[in-house]
Amino acid sequence: MSPRPTRRPTLAADHHDQPVGDDPVPQPMTGSAAARTVIEALTYRALTECAGCGVPGTAPGEDLCPACLGWPLCRTCTGPTPRRAHPESDGRCATCTTT
Repeated sequence: MSPRPTRRPTLAADHHDQPVGDDPVPQPMTGSAAARTVIEALTYRALTECAGCGVPGTAPGEDLCPACLGWPLCRTCTGPTPRRAHPESDGRCATCTTT
């Protein structure tokens, strides 16, 4: 059996320092979500990703999510996936505290 011929990968562009498109740099969003362009919607992120695991949503004032910070599970959450409680709280998550 003869070996399969290999193909060289196709390059997307010859010059990597040249911009790919003529689109202007998107500006920060100022209107409602319905008024955003596609470029603005793709660049705007409502939730910040955790620097540790990439899950959307971080603990308030932190760059990590509560799980990566090692926060304990809420003692009063019902359901199969309890939320995390701040370590300095009474063992309840913010949602259970407000209800």
